[in-house]
Amino acid sequence: MRKIKFLFISILLFVITLVPVSADYNASGAVAKNIDVTINVNEQGVVEVRERLTLDYFLPRQGFYRDIPQEYRMTFDGETKTHFWPVENFKVISNDSVVQTDDSRNGKVYRFGEQGKYITGEKTYEYSYEVHMRDMKAPYGQWFYYNVIGDTFDFPFESVNFTINLPKNFNTEYLKVHATRDNLPVDFEVNGNTITGSYSKELFHQGLTVDLQLPNGYFDFPTFNYTLPVGIAVSAVLVGVILLYFLFGRDLDVVESVEFEAPEGISSAEVGYIYRGHVKTNDIVSLIVYWASKGFLMIEELDENGSNLRLLKVKDLETENDAERKVFNALFRNRDEVTTDKLNETFGKHVQSASMSLMNRFKRDKSMKIFDTKASFFKVLSAIVLPLSMGLFTATASIETSGYSGDFLIGLAVGGIAFLISTVIGVITFVRDGINAVSNNRLTWMINIPVLAIVYITVVSYTEMSTMSIIYFTVIFVIFILALIATANMGRRTKVGSRYYGQILGLKRFIEVAEEDRIRALAEETPELFYNILPYAYVLGITNTWIKRFEHIAIDNPDWYQTYGTGTVLRDMYIWNNINRSLSTLNHAMTSVPASKGSSGGGSFGGGFGGGGGYGGGGFGGGGGGTW
Repeated sequence: MRKIKFLFISILLFVITLVPVSADYNASGAVAKNIDVTINVNEQGVVEVRERLTLDYFLPRQGFYRDIPQEYRMTFDGETKTHFWPVENFKVISNDSVVQTDDSRNGKVYRFGEQGKYITGEKTYEYSYEVHMRDMKAPYGQWFYYNVIGDTFDFPFESVNFTINLPKNFNTEYLKVHATRDNLPVDFEVNGNTITGSYSKELFHQGLTVDLQLPNGYFDFPTFNYTLPVGIAVSAVLVGVILLYFLFGRDLDVVESVEFEAPEGISSAEVGYIYRGHVKTNDIVSLIVYWASKGFLMIEELDENGSNLRLLKVKDLETENDAERKVFNALFRNRDEVTTDKLNETFGKHVQSASMSLMNRFKRDKSMKIFDTKASFFKVLSAIVLPLSMGLFTATASIETSGYSGDFLIGLAVGGIAFLISTVIGVITFVRDGINAVSNNRLTWMINIPVLAIVYITVVSYTEMSTMSIIYFTVIFVIFILALIATANMGRRTKVGSRYYGQILGLKRFIEVAEEDRIRALAEETPELFYNILPYAYVLGITNTWIKRFEHIAIDNPDWYQTYGTGTVLRDMYIWNNINRSLSTLNHAMTSVPASKGSSGGGSFGGGFGGGGGYGGGGFGGGGGGTW
């Protein structure tokens, strides 16, 4: 009795171990009674495959689908690479209805049968297709590593017959044919350039692979390496950008004159534009002190901390700059005074608008034009051309081995975006002509070297370009950096702009290096000197430097600035504690904008087509399929 019970339990456990396989097996509803595979390989590496498949449907099914991979991942000497072998010219030889249901870089899927028409019993399908091999650049020569049967079919194969016709003689010592992941032997024979064989054991989710190492030059694979001609064209474009700089972008000679005041008729905000090439909100804020020093308004402290100020209109603004007039009128619209706490989160839009339109005065009047129109145009054009041309080279390198148009488009996007980022950063930080300039050379390279290094490594690693292409790319990359520096400095000033710029540089140098005795003498001649220059020092970013120049020089309280508490007189270094603090208060009040409201925000057959190496089903081709 005990023996019977033990036997029963053993049989039960054995059956249980078979259940998952059986369930998987039954799910397909079919068995491949036989498949005959004929493979003709030409010298260009085109594999012409013809398959005759006999399926026995033991459950009603509408047909089967054939899943043929195009993308593979293979590892040589620890380095994994992705390969693309396109599938083309799929033809149906048997009298069957076929629909292609998927066409992607991963692979192609073809579905045999008609919707609603079910099949039982045996059915034979015959079809052919081409697999276009590419050079895998294997370290030991060329390689024909092909799956006669892939390992992703949903039904088992009971019998496999294959014939492979190669274009040339080969060394049979390097030929292996194996099945399953256990590398079971397969019966085969070689007659000339033809390999024939068969395998009569069941293959279910297991493959059969031909592994043949070949010498370099056995196949004459097509090449898609156009990096040299495209690289020459891209280099020519980049050199053209550099030439544009010398023809149209290089600054005219700037005479740095000795100045004790700003250019006549130019406001502090306009000085910021002339000096930098664009307007900051700080420039608009500086106008308050500038207007006050010209007698258009007064400033009054309303508390001892200077956190709230009153601006009192004295008279209408007289200016040729419409943007400045709009800011002034917005301050005093239907009123003669306003406090800074009333400006918070409401006045910023006026400052932002003025920041964008303040330079219009110089653009409308040709005699006042600051920047050369051609130079500005070529700077913008160059900034567009640089990432596009480098993106084109990246795209070309992306198809060096695959020839796949999808790789070209992705490479164009990857290269274009990477070089667009480096171009934007470079155009901002490589400036040395005083327009948008970063004066710290060390900081410039600290910013750009990591960015450029990341871009270089990203492009080389993504494209997996050849050694020669890497050399081409390195040369082009160096030219790109030179063209980037040229583009950054292509904003040439006109003669008028150069004259103004020279005067501003002279004023800036005066603020930074003038001797105390010289400043004292000028202050005695012009008591308002400190206040007249203060807004210009503010836009030039040297306010504290200017204040320190008066560390030992008495400064009277200006009639347009009233401190908190009556009768207070500001002298010596106390001046900056009030006016400089007031500039900070004005900056916060005039540039604040309301905080923006936040907001918060769906098949096809087949799956992965990759395979490893070194076992049946681990090569290229083959793929899989199933019933539907």
